[in-house]
Amino acid sequence: TRPIFMYWSDERSYYNEKEEVELFDFGVTEGIRYYFGAHHKGLYVEPQFIFEHVGLDYTYSYDSEENYNVSGNLFGGGAVIGYKIVSGHFTMASDIGYAYTKLSLKGKNRDDVAEAAAVGGGLTGSFSVGFAF
Repeated sequence: TRPIFMYWSDERSYYNEKEEVELFDFGVTEGIRYYFGAHHKGLYVEPQFIFEHVGLDYTYSYDSEENYNVSGNLFGGGAVIGYKIVSGHFTMASDIGYAYTKLSLKGKNRDDVAEAAAVGGGLTGSFSVGFAF
């Protein structure tokens, strides 16, 4: 399980114009690893399920038609291949793979969603260091 949490905010001013952006994202990536070696170490493959909730607010003081307030859910799946090293209680793992996601958003009006919806895929990867009990 990999929790996801992100908050980002930015405000910019140009002469009499003001732009504000706020992004909030939380979710989880869940996967089940299959190890080719014994004792949960060595080479593994992992199918993954991805869920995230995303919120985006964009305010442009010069033109209110450019304002966006959208939120929605991202669903996806993927697969990674990786390697895990265990030395005593110390563990280290790294993986790389491919994920495909679909983002479904709802906004104040139809135009908000048309500009903010997305479908696509790409490379994914992770590196972790930990302590095994």
